[in-house]
Amino acid sequence: MYSEMFVLVCVQFGGMICEKLKHPMTGLLKLVLWALSTWFGTLILCGMGCVSTKFPFIHSYPDLSVEKRQQIMRSWSLSYIRQLRQLFRTIKLLTLLIFFTQVYIHFFNIYSFCKSLSSVSLVSAVCNKKKQAFLIPNSNIQ
Repeated sequence: MYSEMFVLVCVQFGGMICEKLKHPMTGLLKLVLWALSTWFGTLILCGMGCVSTKFPFIHSYPDLSVEKRQQIMRSWSLSYIRQLRQLFRTIKLLTLLIFFTQVYIHFFNIYSFCKSLSSVSLVSAVCNKKKQAFLIPNSNIQ
């Protein structure tokens, strides 16, 4: 149902929270992320953004389209409720931390690797003795 890359990012995000994050509010973050994985928690935190006209009428956060999830994140970043703005900043910080600390081919991190590419290219990497291909479009590189 979910792509392999989505599952890999979720595992890395969960590993970061469970093992490396030492903060007094980590338990609350785990509770909120668990609530987002359920339909009723998503309804409470996201409001009408998770409601659709098709069955099931209320979706959990992972089941929403990318556009809906982006819209919900934007609404959290601009919310009058301070805790939702804090949740947005925390998720943003952890996502950026995971993205910029990933190490791939010959110990280059993905940011410096993407900046070195000038066009759409297919890069083959040997990772855990398996050959994997990464398609990196130029339009996302700034």
